[in-house]
Amino acid sequence: MSLKSSLLGLILLCMASSATANQVVRLSADDRSAANPAAALGFWEDIGQQARWSQFDTIARTGELQPLRAGAQEANFGASRSAFWLRFKARANGSEALPAVLEVNFNPLDSVIFHIDGKEVARTGFRTDFSNRPLAYRAHAIPLVLPADRELTIDIRIQTSGTASAPLRLWTEPAFREHIKTSYSLLALYFGGLIALALYSLLLFLSLQERSYLFYVLYIAGIGLGQLDLYGFGSEFIWTPGTLLAAEAGLLGWNLAGLFGTLFGMVFLNTRLNLPRLHPWLFGLALLYLLNAVLGLTAHWLAVRIQIYLGLFGGLLQLAGVWLAWRRHVPAAGVFLLSLSCVILGVLTISLRNLQWLPANGVTTNAMLIGSALQIVLLAFAQAHCIQHERLIRETAQAETLKARQSLVDMLQEKERELENKVQERTRSLQDAHDRLTASEQAMREMAHHDALTGLANRILLDDRLNQALLNAQRRQREVAVLLIDLDDFKPINDTFGHQAGDVLLVELARRMQGSLRQSDTLSRLGGDEFVIILQDLEPGAQLVRIFGDLKSLLATPCQWQGHTLQVSGSIGVARYPADGHTAQELMRCADERMYEIKRAFKAGR
Repeated sequence: MSLKSSLLGLILLCMASSATANQVVRLSADDRSAANPAAALGFWEDIGQQARWSQFDTIARTGELQPLRAGAQEANFGASRSAFWLRFKARANGSEALPAVLEVNFNPLDSVIFHIDGKEVARTGFRTDFSNRPLAYRAHAIPLVLPADRELTIDIRIQTSGTASAPLRLWTEPAFREHIKTSYSLLALYFGGLIALALYSLLLFLSLQERSYLFYVLYIAGIGLGQLDLYGFGSEFIWTPGTLLAAEAGLLGWNLAGLFGTLFGMVFLNTRLNLPRLHPWLFGLALLYLLNAVLGLTAHWLAVRIQIYLGLFGGLLQLAGVWLAWRRHVPAAGVFLLSLSCVILGVLTISLRNLQWLPANGVTTNAMLIGSALQIVLLAFAQAHCIQHERLIRETAQAETLKARQSLVDMLQEKERELENKVQERTRSLQDAHDRLTASEQAMREMAHHDALTGLANRILLDDRLNQALLNAQRRQREVAVLLIDLDDFKPINDTFGHQAGDVLLVELARRMQGSLRQSDTLSRLGGDEFVIILQDLEPGAQLVRIFGDLKSLLATPCQWQGHTLQVSGSIGVARYPADGHTAQELMRCADERMYEIKRAFKAGR
């Protein structure tokens, strides 16, 4: 009974294997998605790379082809020097022959040979001139016609120095055209995002001179180079097959991405200070990426194998470093950890796929594309956070510096008072008197040239500045503008809220106007609610109009005081040298007249 059961089980197993081997891929004219031949696929490994189609056909007919592992969505054999022969059968699902396209959606294959019913129909590959490909497409594809009355035997030979992967898809012609539009659009969007982020980071580097941004630009360049090679955009649009760049672009790109990505993380997180024990390991990792990029020029296949394991080791090491930085509350480490996790997960997925530890499918094949796209978005936030943090640090440092200076001033003042109490001698008394006299003279000079309330230049300093501006303008043939400003509705504020409110408003308006002017310009208070502005080195055009509009807006912006809203406006008279006068008196008189014209018009309009 046991023997019969065993024989029956063996028969059923053979029948199941035969059924799997004899599956036929069917394609209908109304299919809008691709048919995946993986379940019907049989393969044979040509270790010596010398077998011809006739030898493979004999092996296939004797039933020596192996099926893909159960559940596999793609033919993936990892990094191997062997050639692989693939066979499946297909036919049209209908009564008429069906034009179709067979796609091998993995560009980095050195050689791809197609046989239909025992006849070689096309040779292509990664190193084949793009113009000689059967179809002008970023991957490897051939047109064919599926008969309706019989099965078409399709044989494919692949060989590569990298990862031997053959994601096969069988499309109807209309579906393949739509597939091209969609895939090219998504890839164009991805590469456009890379370029935009690279340019943005480059501008930040040129502006801030921070090494991290330069490393990030180079990291993006490495990612882009690797993706251009992986998805065939480089072969189609950029480099010429047969050149050194075409042969090494992919390996070089991924190693450069690893090198500069590691350096970027080291500088961005300041691992020398924050992670001193991990810092040498990260530096060694960066050096390994550099050495592997050089090795690829002489031993490409070995460098490819090293790259797989380097991606696994490097990804885990960098992830551990960023995790430690996050645990130690390093600024922006959280966002950086999330972004790095995305791309490292992509690297790990690709590496495990290449080692055949993970199944080959659309997700594992495009893991790096998905991971790097997510990283682009997240690192944009990380860099913005970093810029904000640096600004906060600078502001805090400035505040601490001011605080320290004030403490020093207070201390010095206290020491001075102590010394003054201890000093009894005539000489020290005279010196102290001399110091007080000098300080008084300085204060008097300051008071003689500046308004006591606002700290702005007074009439004396204004006249001096205006005369100097006119002399410079005469020498350099430039324009000078004098703006006389009188506040409207200022008196009611004093009458309603008191002079304290009026003083607060004058100080605030003086601060606003001063902040909107250039260093070369002069803002003065004549007295009461009148101000004068001297604008030097005016450019022809709308500069004065812009400044005039800014001043009107600043003056009209309300000011809050003790729960009350204080609001005025300003009448501004403008006089220009040399058009309206050649002397300070002429310009001031012209500006005054125009200001009163505006004020009269303002009152009349009310």
